[in-house]
Amino acid sequence: TAEDLEDIADSADFDLLEERLLISPALALGQVNRVIAGMSRKVRKNTSRALSLIFDYSQKRFEKVQRKEDLIDKYETTTGEYLIQLGKQQMDSRQTRKTTLLLRVVGDLERIGDYASNIARVTNEIHDENISFEQSIDYLEKRFPGHGEEYATKLRDLTLAIYKKCAAYALERGIIIADTKFEFGLDEDGDVVVGDEMLTPDSSRFWPLEGYEAGKSQPSFDKQFARDWLKANEHDWTLPQDIVDKTIAKYLQAYELLTGKPLE
Repeated sequence: TAEDLEDIADSADFDLLEERLLISPALALGQVNRVIAGMSRKVRKNTSRALSLIFDYSQKRFEKVQRKEDLIDKYETTTGEYLIQLGKQQMDSRQTRKTTLLLRVVGDLERIGDYASNIARVTNEIHDENISFEQSIDYLEKRFPGHGEEYATKLRDLTLAIYKKCAAYALERGIIIADTKFEFGLDEDGDVVVGDEMLTPDSSRFWPLEGYEAGKSQPSFDKQFARDWLKANEHDWTLPQDIVDKTIAKYLQAYELLTGKPLE
């Protein structure tokens, strides 16, 4: 498979660490430099991949982050063991210092790789998951014994009531609220309250009514410009100004349609 071929290519760096080179520290250190450079590139790319999950979660990308983290761990083990073996050879003081420094670099890179894996695990835990009403009762009952059905019913009824009212309002102004999410919590008295923003382009999909065609991909009033660019440029998280401007323009357009006036 393509993944198998990618894994084989990723592991090619390890072939550079030949045992026969250990008797020549200068050559061995040169090879280690090349391997660490490869490790650095993979750590940087995997960190970007993990961060992208915060804005656009994908189970496939999550699994890839974890797989690449295993590879980074292998870099740390293989390169570290090679450097330890090299340290047992006859070397001058400069080579000894460099060996020690490279061991530290390998350890630091591995720790950065761990951060990427941790970020991915957190996004995996918090990303939205579709569950049935019955499942929501069970979920809430475990956390709030005796209130599972009560809270689930309140959440369902509030969600539908808010959505129906706001969707009708938006539709009259030329925007389809294709989907949205609401976040609720409990106040100090145990009452269900709104816990976060509602019906913004960040928490919803707004489609223009004009030109809508069922069954086809729709343009939207959200940060899709930014998402698309970040997906295509995982190595660089500095958004170009034109992408920023297009995203802002979409938000302003949605605001003006919904309020009937420009943002002051």
